[in-house]
Amino acid sequence: MPEALKDRYTTKLIRAIGTAVHQEYAVFAVAEFVKAVMDSDWEHRELKARMRHLTHCLHQQLPNHFPEAIPILNRASSRFDSGFLFMFFPDYVEVYGMEHPDEALQALAWMTRFSSSEFAIRPFLIRYPERTLAALQTWSEDENYHVRRLSSEGCRPLLPWAIALPAFKSNPAPILPILTRLRNDPSEYVRRSVANNLNDISKNQPELVGELLSQWKGETRETDRLCKHAARTLLKQGHTRTLRLFGFGNPESIRVQKFQAKPSVVPFGGITSLNITFEVAASQAQLLRIEYRVHFVKARGKKSPKMFQVTERSFLPRKHDIIKTHDFTERTTRKHYPGKHQIDLVINGETKATVTLTLKSD
Repeated sequence: MPEALKDRYTTKLIRAIGTAVHQEYAVFAVAEFVKAVMDSDWEHRELKARMRHLTHCLHQQLPNHFPEAIPILNRASSRFDSGFLFMFFPDYVEVYGMEHPDEALQALAWMTRFSSSEFAIRPFLIRYPERTLAALQTWSEDENYHVRRLSSEGCRPLLPWAIALPAFKSNPAPILPILTRLRNDPSEYVRRSVANNLNDISKNQPELVGELLSQWKGETRETDRLCKHAARTLLKQGHTRTLRLFGFGNPESIRVQKFQAKPSVVPFGGITSLNITFEVAASQAQLLRIEYRVHFVKARGKKSPKMFQVTERSFLPRKHDIIKTHDFTERTTRKHYPGKHQIDLVINGETKATVTLTLKSD
């Protein structure tokens, strides 16, 4: 099993962090900092709790006045370049810099070069929307690709593990100029952030994103890849305009002759094979997006649908057989419950067949 990210905060690393701060602020006591961090509750804290604890421990020895403390951390943060692990530096800005937005925003733009300020920027967007949006727009033209990415990633309406931005869920118009400017960014890292942002927006504003993708698609090969990644939720939802935009035609010529789950009774951790036979009743090859939707039984008997992809390719006008296996192994992201599970076969956004499978706990 790979090492958990939280476990990479070793005593050696905590000491190195303290040493970096001490080199910028001589009265900072490294041994005292290490002792404060590695307290009796340390082992029980998860990743984000450890980051926040580091933030508080840094503050214990730094100047109370944020404009005095932040230059020290700016210099110390530049000694590290390991991404997510050092996001406690921007977290410090979020916790202690809220009353000093100008200094805080400058610090976040600097620190994102060495970790990422995508979480820490969000409270500033909520409290100081105009000022922070202006900063994001400026950063979208920065020479550093980490800063440009922050201008997109920081304003994602539904950034995972971060607080949501309800204003942009209901009205993403203020951030669209940033995404438009970055759509042809030379860095794929930045373009992928733009795609993820658009995918977030599509969950509440599908027609808006569909229109934007239709405008962007065809500009460059890189932009086309961005558009396809941005459209992943719309494609899963069977959004007709988006399906047609990417060449997935009307599924009326697809005739499903067989859709079976074998075995149809599966124990926890077991595997079933989905046997699919269909005919392309058309005069030419058809680009098909073939998926299946499992309606998972939840604890109280409700159903929770989740889509899985089978394949996405062109099929000639004839009969085709496909076998796709699905396993019901327990995962951290999905807990299984016994009962009848409906499985739908979806082709180019249209449900073409349905089968029922029983999952047993023993």
